[in-house]
Amino acid sequence: MRIDRPVWEVYAFVSDLANLPRWAPGLGSQVVHEDGSWFVETSQGRARVEMAQPNTFGVLDHEVTTPSGETVHVPMRAIADADGCEVVFTVRRADGMTDADLDRDAALVSADLALLKRVLEGTSVTIHQDDPHRPDVLDLLGEHLTDMFAESPAESVHALDPTALTRPGITFWTARRDDGSLLGCVALKELGPADGELKSMRTATHARGQGVGAALLARVVAEASDRGYRTLHLETGTQDYFAPARRLYERAGFVACPPFADYRTDPYSAFYRLTLT
Repeated sequence: MRIDRPVWEVYAFVSDLANLPRWAPGLGSQVVHEDGSWFVETSQGRARVEMAQPNTFGVLDHEVTTPSGETVHVPMRAIADADGCEVVFTVRRADGMTDADLDRDAALVSADLALLKRVLEGTSVTIHQDDPHRPDVLDLLGEHLTDMFAESPAESVHALDPTALTRPGITFWTARRDDGSLLGCVALKELGPADGELKSMRTATHARGQGVGAALLARVVAEASDRGYRTLHLETGTQDYFAPARRLYERAGFVACPPFADYRTDPYSAFYRLTLT
């Protein structure tokens, strides 16, 4: 199935299992995240879904453990194709499956992929390099800085202001709809020839829960990989306010690490590292 969206955007959306009911409603209408695992409420009971480890190769393989305890491996790939991508989903014949059963499963998968295409192409979100001093971006960054200073002591706030985001070595992106409305922003700071730092990740309030943060994060990871970085670091808060951000980073494969670059141990700071391959 060809989808006219960048491969990193498709990967970010599908790999976030919170989005599963939006494109594969036949599997289940509700997903639950408990103790680090994802579960789908199906008509037969609760099924566990485990996605492949975060990667930059578009591998979206996942395993579904049914309520009866059977585990099914589902191969799936997102492959770059010019400005869009091809999504490849393998339907396997299980033991005892008839031709009619296989055709039925293939038809269901085709319907899911067609829905995935409609959802993603209908979203019409683009992520491009932008100017931090644009009026709407200034408003978003102002909200970001206000929240950071409200949650942490001044000495523990490491957010960058708009002028700092224009310095050499920093690349700044925004996510926007086709009508130009701002959805979020993110930046990548070069720490060295093989290391970068994620900065200024912010989703507009009205756009939260729509996968914008995951798409912005995937864009930065893709850029870091293209540059040949071996690691990507970030600093975020330890308070409950930052819990959704920490979950997003952990789902993307970031792991806790010691302070990096010029940071120091701080009870208000959590440090993460992603190893790129």
